[in-house]
Amino acid sequence: MENRIIKYAKKMTGDILKKRYEDTKNISIEKKAATLGKEVELEEKVKVIIDGEPSFLYHYYMVFAKEYYKALRKHTDNTMSRETLIVENKWRTRGLHATYLNNIILLLTGRGTLNKICLFDVGRFDVEVFG
Repeated sequence: MENRIIKYAKKMTGDILKKRYEDTKNISIEKKAATLGKEVELEEKVKVIIDGEPSFLYHYYMVFAKEYYKALRKHTDNTMSRETLIVENKWRTRGLHATYLNNIILLLTGRGTLNKICLFDVGRFDVEVFG
């Protein structure tokens, strides 16, 4: 038992832990760099689509887009898979605007045209402002 404690103590020295951390950090940076460009592009497009929504909701739409994109990548033909439907239903039930979610889906799948979103309804003077 003492032998194991001594081995464990040797593993926990600063130099070994530092090397493990550096190796892990470098692997993480390489993996993130490969997808970061696509993430930034996706976030910018989603911001344009959801313009007009309260800013505190932006994060939720971004998370939806990333989750949907991840589920969509599992299928090379960009079909509506079971995973994409689950992601869509999950965020619809959380109260996100259905038209915005549909527009994000259209953006990711490349099918159809974006739906118009009426931001204001002022009674008999209907004014449409499209995002």
